[in-house]
Amino acid sequence: MLSVLHDYGVRATFFLVGEKAEEYPELVARIARGGHEIANHSYTHRRAQQLTGPEILAEIEACREVLHRITGMDPTLFRPPGGRVGCAGLQALAASRHTLLMWTNNADDWLRPAPETIAANALERLEPGGIILMHQGSMESLLALPLIIEGAANKGIKLGTASEMLE
Repeated sequence: MLSVLHDYGVRATFFLVGEKAEEYPELVARIARGGHEIANHSYTHRRAQQLTGPEILAEIEACREVLHRITGMDPTLFRPPGGRVGCAGLQALAASRHTLLMWTNNADDWLRPAPETIAANALERLEPGGIILMHQGSMESLLALPLIIEGAANKGIKLGTASEMLE
């Protein structure tokens, strides 16, 4: 995916799980070197709605520490695993000084449909300022990525990082 993004001149935001970042620090460093934004997706990928506020804060802070240790940067964006967070999670986010960021378009690529289906899911009703949720790890996602980039360009939408979009 990093090679495809590079070939198209697109920078993206990667929400990383802390324990996976520890397992693959060279990949995290490559993401950062590529000019992509790195964001927090918790340390263990436990569902926030099943945790107490202090547990959620510990997940966020542990991930932040790992990402800082690898990249020297402190992520400010957080996306909860599963996309759900309750009052305790919102309070933990406020204490962590992270900004909650969700998505507008879910590619549903984790289900591993055909690349064309993934692209159609990502591009359906995509508008400027929209955020596409994708996952890594499948060939279908990799093959869908150029279709998504080209489809967005055909709609006149320039893809970029979440922070660029928020600006």
